[in-house]
Amino acid sequence: MTIVLTEEEYDLPPTIHLRFMKIVIGLLGSIGAWPGEVFSTNLSYYGRFLKYFLPAQVSFIVIGLLNHMYLHLKQQDLFLKAHDAVIFIVMSMTLLRVIQRLFKSYGQSIKKFLGKYHLYYMQDESDYHLYMYNYVNKVSLYFMYVELGTIIGIPFSICSLYAFINYRNGMFSSNRPANVTLEQLGHWVVPVINYYPGLFMAQVVDYFGTTFASFSVLALDCLIVLMVFNLIGHLYILVNEVDCLAITSKDTGQTTTDDPTKLMYDNDENEIMRKRIIKVIHHHRHTVEFCNMISTFGGPALLSNLAYDLMCGCLLLVLTTTLEIDKAARFIVVLVSTFTQLIVIASVFEMVVTASNKLPAAVYLCPWEKANYSNRRALLFVLKIVQIPLQVKALDMVPMGFATMTSILKTTFSYYAFLRKLAD
Repeated sequence: MTIVLTEEEYDLPPTIHLRFMKIVIGLLGSIGAWPGEVFSTNLSYYGRFLKYFLPAQVSFIVIGLLNHMYLHLKQQDLFLKAHDAVIFIVMSMTLLRVIQRLFKSYGQSIKKFLGKYHLYYMQDESDYHLYMYNYVNKVSLYFMYVELGTIIGIPFSICSLYAFINYRNGMFSSNRPANVTLEQLGHWVVPVINYYPGLFMAQVVDYFGTTFASFSVLALDCLIVLMVFNLIGHLYILVNEVDCLAITSKDTGQTTTDDPTKLMYDNDENEIMRKRIIKVIHHHRHTVEFCNMISTFGGPALLSNLAYDLMCGCLLLVLTTTLEIDKAARFIVVLVSTFTQLIVIASVFEMVVTASNKLPAAVYLCPWEKANYSNRRALLFVLKIVQIPLQVKALDMVPMGFATMTSILKTTFSYYAFLRKLAD
């Protein structure tokens, strides 16, 4: 049977204690993005402070970046222009995510996922439901371990590289060499004191911004992917439920049920089939609602990811292939992580379409000929509603999957060839 939570349990669902969810809560909580208020848990002063402080701070950084690009665009070479453009787009993605946290729908969507749509609430219905629940949990946990390493590794490697370059150039020594510029991740038009404490603080601000951007962008992406894993689980369970529409002797206790010469189900067998068809229809409706919720909740983040991949992919390729190794090394980590995330996320979303496409074939293979008239009509209705495959779309506009990924990669390499020729 399906697990139904009481109102108090819904306020603090048991899924919140799953191991991979604890990792997500820790990541989102560290940047003030965990909506603890919707789960009847008081936010800490740290969480309340970050919830409203970070949007203001990231807005200040984005404005400073934009101001610097406007004032120094004509004096910059291609390297600095591309560098500033990449940093500006990344911080704009970060700003979008911290602003999304302020909307009430953000917390309500997470609450619905953990309190209504998670596979936890279907695990007791059959052995296959339990198997799929455990399998999705295992995949989710391994995925979070890998992503946790990525989230921490990206800012650590980039910040360490910039710190090493500045240290090698003598920027932190008491006798700094003349005509040496501090290497920064972001360039903003703000007064910086030209001595050691000022340079040190500028470096700290860079490190904070890099770490916060990595946590903000990738942590929310992880949560969206975890939702999609559960959506895929729902679809495979639906396929299994359709496969189980055929009545067997295990369902009736009568050996005649499995007789291959039997032309029609009797009344009791048709009643069992009717209940199963109703269950399939309700579960399909539940799954469609879940898919629409993911599209609405993750739409802004997914669309910004696609825009970033489209605009920054070609710039990162140019920076890593046309510059000397000292400058190109600064962007290799970002380039690899960008294309890796694009391929991984596209693969996960494509699995939704693949699982959804299995439903029509499963319905076709049902024993239509043995069902009575009303069950045949119900099966025809099921066949109609599964004809359109489910697919997560960014803001209900851009379908997520291999087709979109392929288009982005084609455009990226086309613009890369153009920019490479321009750089030469």
